[in-house]
Amino acid sequence: MSLALGCGLFVLEYAISETSDEYEPGSGGADLFFGLLSISFILVLTWMQFMVFIKRFHDLGRSGAWTLLLFIPLANILIFPVMLLVLGLIPGQSVENPHGPVPGVAKRKSLP
Repeated sequence: MSLALGCGLFVLEYAISETSDEYEPGSGGADLFFGLLSISFILVLTWMQFMVFIKRFHDLGRSGAWTLLLFIPLANILIFPVMLLVLGLIPGQSVENPHGPVPGVAKRKSLP
């Protein structure tokens, strides 16, 4: 959702600046640079967001593929807030699951 919004705003801003009557020669390069910089920043943040969602689904014993629901156009507007609430309020499993051990629990070493 944030990726589509960021890219759309960049394209809109760049189109407006190119068709503006107040266009100053030489300023387009800076606009393009900062626009591409903002898109790369949005891509990194979106990647991190998906990784956190996938890890949280794994904590719940579910498949990380559930995050693919966020790629459904328009439905992601409803799914994203629900996903944030569900992933934020439901506690993780207290036992080891197929995705790995329980985070934050150190394994005890047996004494000889």
